[in-house]
Amino acid sequence: MSTRDGTSNLLLLGLKRIRYVGAACYKPYRVECVEPLDSTGEEAPEVSGLRDRLLTMV
Repeated sequence: MSTRDGTSNLLLLGLKRIRYVGAACYKPYRVECVEPLDSTGEEAPEVSGLRDRLLTMV
């Protein structure tokens, strides 16, 4: 569902890394195509810092 200014509000839960492929259909609901990505299991130091910063904002 789009807002008056044409943007959409999304609620996402990150369970797995994905690559966005494109839109599959728009009606009656927007459906997107994605491909799963393998996770290395390693986390870069900057990711940890960004996550901590984000959690303080929520």
